[in-house]
Amino acid sequence: MNRPLRILHCIPTLGPGGADRFVSQLCAVQSESGHFVGLAVINKRVVLHDRIPEGVECFEFDYDCSLKNIPGMIRFLRSFRALLRKWRPDVLHCHLWPACRFATEAAPRNLITVWHIHDSREWLHGHAVRHRFLRGWTSNLARRRRPTFFSVSRDAAEATGTALRTQRGRFKVLPTAVDIRDFHVRQHEQCISPQIVATSHFQKGKGHTVLLKALRLLKERGLSFRAVFAGDGSDRPSVIQSAQEINLKDDVEFPGCLSDVISLLKESDVFVLPSVAMEGMPISVLEAMASGLPVVASDVGGLKQLVANGQTGFLCPPGDPQVLAEALATLVTSHEKRREMGLHGRRRVERYHRLQRVSAKMIETYRGKTGISAPDTDSIQRLQK
Repeated sequence: MNRPLRILHCIPTLGPGGADRFVSQLCAVQSESGHFVGLAVINKRVVLHDRIPEGVECFEFDYDCSLKNIPGMIRFLRSFRALLRKWRPDVLHCHLWPACRFATEAAPRNLITVWHIHDSREWLHGHAVRHRFLRGWTSNLARRRRPTFFSVSRDAAEATGTALRTQRGRFKVLPTAVDIRDFHVRQHEQCISPQIVATSHFQKGKGHTVLLKALRLLKERGLSFRAVFAGDGSDRPSVIQSAQEINLKDDVEFPGCLSDVISLLKESDVFVLPSVAMEGMPISVLEAMASGLPVVASDVGGLKQLVANGQTGFLCPPGDPQVLAEALATLVTSHEKRREMGLHGRRRVERYHRLQRVSAKMIETYRGKTGISAPDTDSIQRLQK
């Protein structure tokens, strides 16, 4: 059987998050490649409609993914089953854990299912009752349905495999990737106040307070800079208050969630991700590298697979504002260093994290699992007419 594939991606939300941006770009690239692509969003209340690619069918459901919302869960399972019967995908590709669990529970057993592991969550290793419940449910579901696992990093694959008691050989490591056509390389000219940018959700583990302390050290040294903390989340008010308390009110801007992160990166000089918790392979870092920005990040999780220390940026011990400040000072005071590291980062993305190449590997896996071969050129032209 030779024909394009019918691929249905499923994700909890389609908001400003990194995984959401990745899925949006992936759907666009696979659709451009001639496949029939659908996108199912479980919680329609968190959908940025400008993220829905042209040519991709989007199906929105009204379920907040809460285990306490039993009626909503039942409605979603029924509605999603109906969608699968009607749309008849060859592959169900689930992104993030809620989608992996709920969409797989609704899917027929003979449907090829992919679980895409974008990060490592606390429930994978936590001891709370809720953590143990989620781990048991997910592990049992993985044994019953035997999904194909894609993981953004080796660390995420190992953590997931250990927690779910799943053989490491079942995981295919496919790095996070971006469509580099969307990004333009920053031309680093000498400037009085270089702009330092952080784009991440305001939550525990992202290290915003560590970054504030590092910026305070830069200010005490008399270095001039501007900083932008883009994003939203439960910790945002406390981080803003901390900036005021340590006299950084006029140096740090908090614009909230931005739908156009690319424009912010074009105006910035240094990107920083000071996480103090495990990270997968954040798309925010790849977007910065694709924009030609040097990256200063914590040496945690998959970040060490993205940032070449001393070449495309700097890796720092998590939670250490002194080392973080030193790395930032090196870049703030040298536009030549920013340009050199930024160009190395761009080349690294072009070589290892080009979305078209990663998507092609996914398609190869889909075809191997489904037994559907690629159509010849004449067949593709007939389908496009």
